[in-house]
Amino acid sequence: MQNLKAFIISLVRARLLIFLVLIIGLVVTTAAYFFMGRTPQTSIPETTFEPSTEVAKPQAIDDLPEPAPDAEPAQVVETAPKPAYVARPSFDCSKARLKSERLICESDYLANLDLTLDRTYNEVVADSSAEIAQALRSSQLAWMRERNRCEDEFCVQSKYLDRISYLRSRTKAEPEPEAREMVFVEPKAPRPKNSPSSWIQARDYPIRALRRELEGTVRFQLEIDREGRVYQCRVTSTSGSPELDRAACEALKSRAEFYPAEDSVGQPVAGTYSSQISFNLD
Repeated sequence: MQNLKAFIISLVRARLLIFLVLIIGLVVTTAAYFFMGRTPQTSIPETTFEPSTEVAKPQAIDDLPEPAPDAEPAQVVETAPKPAYVARPSFDCSKARLKSERLICESDYLANLDLTLDRTYNEVVADSSAEIAQALRSSQLAWMRERNRCEDEFCVQSKYLDRISYLRSRTKAEPEPEAREMVFVEPKAPRPKNSPSSWIQARDYPIRALRRELEGTVRFQLEIDREGRVYQCRVTSTSGSPELDRAACEALKSRAEFYPAEDSVGQPVAGTYSSQISFNLD
């Protein structure tokens, strides 16, 4: 009886031992899963995307939309080319030697003025008596000498406009008196209206020239219109200093006043006036 009891006790102990071993094994297995990061049924399966190798089939030509019709080109309206017009003066430009003559030949405007003057002059002479026609010829020659002194277009233009205006005024004037009543005089050059000593003042001496103690004499020629106004100053002989030359002309154009020149019949015309100014420190 005691042997049976001992056998049962040993059997129970063996089962307990087996059960204990199983529990320990389960615990170890579970711990191994946690430590190795292998939690069953919790990982996200990787998804692999493979590039498509399918090539799009080209669309049939018949299925393509028809291209839009080309826009009609703009119509070009052809116009007849404008004729190149070059005015010719009353004289032969191939024989032009003077600066004033070359300026006239190079400018349509001046060439037209020359043609207008030539036509107006011939008309006035044709309608005048022999004595007056002779006086007009003399004054025309004097005018040409004045024109030939011009060195720029403005001067030439002024000469022509003054002469044309004078000749036209004769065609609109009252009936001419008898030849015996006409008084012919020598053409007169422009005459100073105010004292030439007032034309230049001490304050006109350039400051830089004063500091450098520059002195000199400026010879000049003034262009004067038929109203007696100075419209151009030309240095004919320099003082040696551009500053003194420039100061002289600026003062002359600002202060010089003149009675206009007169032609052989006493009519005001454009003219020139020449003189000199000295800059001295004494």
